[in-house]
Parts: sequence; structure tokens; C-alpha cells
Amino acid sequence: MTAARSGEVRGMTWREIDFDQAIWTVPANRMKMGEEHRVPLPRQAVDLLQALPCMSESDFVFWAPRGGALCDCR
Repeated sequence: MTAARSGEVRGMTWREIDFDQAIWTVPANRMKMGEEHRVPLPRQAVDLLQALPCMSESDFVFWAPRGGALCDCR
């Protein structure tokens, strides 16, 4: 539905998503080039994100079972 680096997706927080405008804004400090990145979200992506469960102890959209962001380590 959209393209992004895996680390940016794993670090996505609910505050970065503007559901009304269907935009995901990745802050500069999480971008490889150090510049804010705005990702348009298609309706299907917005619907999927709105259907995800939230963890009250974590701001991350894709949270790890013990809280925090998901890790791509094995």
C-alpha cells in the first residue's frame, strides 16, 4: 500500500499518523537523510491502522509483546 524502510515502520508511533489527512509523518530524527518525510496513506492503509489494537503502555503502532518497538533481530 505504501513503501518505507522497515526501521521507520517498526518505529511508527500513533502521534505520527494524521488519520483525517491520511498522512504519516516520519520525523527527521528517524530518517536516514535527516529530513522529515510525509507518506500519503491510501484508504486501505488507514483502515488497517485503525483496526490495529493499541497497547496502553506503548506509543508504538507495531509494539513488541513486552512493550517498545518491534525488533528485526533474530
